[in-house]
Amino acid sequence: MLMELDDNVSTARNQRLSFIMSCSNVSTLVGLLGTFAGLSITIGSIGNLLSSPSDVGGDNASNTLNMIVTMVASLSEPLKGMNTAFVSSIYGVVCAILLTSQSVFVRSSYSLVSTEIKKLKIISNRSNNKQRSLRVESETLVEFKELFKAFFDNYLTVENLRTQDEEKKRVMLSDSFVTLQNRLLDNSAKLEQLSTLIDGYLVSNNENTKKLVDGVITITSRLSEGNTLLADNNARLEAMSTIQN
Repeated sequence: MLMELDDNVSTARNQRLSFIMSCSNVSTLVGLLGTFAGLSITIGSIGNLLSSPSDVGGDNASNTLNMIVTMVASLSEPLKGMNTAFVSSIYGVVCAILLTSQSVFVRSSYSLVSTEIKKLKIISNRSNNKQRSLRVESETLVEFKELFKAFFDNYLTVENLRTQDEEKKRVMLSDSFVTLQNRLLDNSAKLEQLSTLIDGYLVSNNENTKKLVDGVITITSRLSEGNTLLADNNARLEAMSTIQN
């Protein structure tokens, strides 16, 4: 019975450790996939930004300002990709660390159980090597029962603790997923607000630039008219001087 129990404990330990390590590998893989996806989005957005034709010509300060504002507005997509890459990397690392810690705890628990089983096997072998049977050695039988009961109680305690720990970690992982989702939604909302503010700034800047150009044109026309009047006055003064002479 002890041999069968030892085999069952070893099988259960191997199965649980294999499952935990598989989950850890999957979490790491998901983090890497998210990282590569974010980097792909970022690189694609930067490529589109660099390959898009520029409508700016000349050395006009207004055109230069429009070019700078347009480039800043185009950085929203690369920032989204970088955010996805960083969040995915953090998720993969955190999940891998938690699952690795759980595997250490499970391995330690099953090691304690295996140690207790080995102690019982040693005691049982010593009892079987004696000439008298267990029925005659009532004290040995009582001691064996007490040890087995203590082992069984310890095993149940370890199993309960392991179950509670797995439930806590499951809740922790669920809360982590919810937190990550909320952060992603919040970051998306902030990026949309930033894009809206930049669009509003572009519209306002275009209106102000148009007003400034109109003012410059008006001032130029007024100066031209003033120069014309001055030229006429000078001509009249010269004519009057000629007549007087």
